[in-house]
Amino acid sequence: MISIPVAGVEQEEHFLEYSEYNFAVNFISGNLTATVTPATIAPRDWPRIIFKHTTDILSPTFDVGISTIYLFNDTNDDKVFSLSEATHIAYLSSLYNVTWNATAVEFGNDTLGGEYAWLRANAVIGLFDSPEDEYPMIDEWANVTFWFRISQKTVTRSNSYGNYAVQGMVDVRINFELEVLQQVNASGIVLEQILSGGGSTDLFMIREDVGLSTPQLTIADSRDDETVNGDNFTHPMRETLLPCQDFLFAKEDQTVQAHYRICSEPYISYDYGIAQVPMGISYYTTGNGLVAHSAYFPAESNETISHEIIVGIDESGFTPRFRDWLKDNLPMVMIVAGSIAAVISIALLVLILRKHRGWGKKRSATDLPEKKN
Repeated sequence: MISIPVAGVEQEEHFLEYSEYNFAVNFISGNLTATVTPATIAPRDWPRIIFKHTTDILSPTFDVGISTIYLFNDTNDDKVFSLSEATHIAYLSSLYNVTWNATAVEFGNDTLGGEYAWLRANAVIGLFDSPEDEYPMIDEWANVTFWFRISQKTVTRSNSYGNYAVQGMVDVRINFELEVLQQVNASGIVLEQILSGGGSTDLFMIREDVGLSTPQLTIADSRDDETVNGDNFTHPMRETLLPCQDFLFAKEDQTVQAHYRICSEPYISYDYGIAQVPMGISYYTTGNGLVAHSAYFPAESNETISHEIIVGIDESGFTPRFRDWLKDNLPMVMIVAGSIAAVISIALLVLILRKHRGWGKKRSATDLPEKKN
């Protein structure tokens, strides 16, 4: 369940268009069309962004959502989470009595990014002992907050690994914060992220450190269902020394159309300051998407974890107008059109011949001489 206050005044002129509903906020920002859902109609009512290219009528629809948080014990001390290591689970869905409170869309202005639009959603979540439990063991385990922000201009941000860009108009910057209210013993806390691409965008390309001079792209096919390998199966991400860890949405020919970037430096807040928190990322494919797990290892499980994620489209992977698409694919279109025309012509010819034969038989029957008694 969610409550979004909607102002009754007429909207001012801004760098993007937006509309607010009870369950979602729609943005049209240049070539990005995004629906931000701090909560949507049950059962899929968790923090989520559904987005696509605005002007490409053939654009696939991309979907990223954050629905679950786990506590786990790192039994093999590999700094990687697998489902078999989970000890407790927290849901971000109103099916588990989570009430999201979201602000209306607000606008600001800064020197580097120009105008920006943002909204915030927060909720108090319970902690369950297992997925089979109907009621939580702790009703108010943590306070979780998400900020969503789109800037008019490209902004350069940085962490200890270097600088990275948040593209203006086509990137959504997500800031996640988890404030633990009641401590439970565990090795780490895990954020589960579900990614899927529509249309022919079936591949994910993951940028990894494979021991070469530069990071390489590992291909993961979302059509492969790796859940059949059991809860202990996962791919440890070989994290790079880049400021962000990249999951790229790609077509069969490896044309990148969208990206999901996890900032390499999450941090924890203490009473006396902030510090970087160790993180390990793992992933597997499900047959229709990819699940990524960001595992955080705070010194104390009641510290506040903050993290940044960037979601957006790669404009170079799209054809902005149907006319351009038609031009690029004219030979194929002509072949298909010619084949259709040939099939129609043959069908008409067969129909004419059948009618002609039927008429000839009818005429032959009427031309027979009458029998005499």
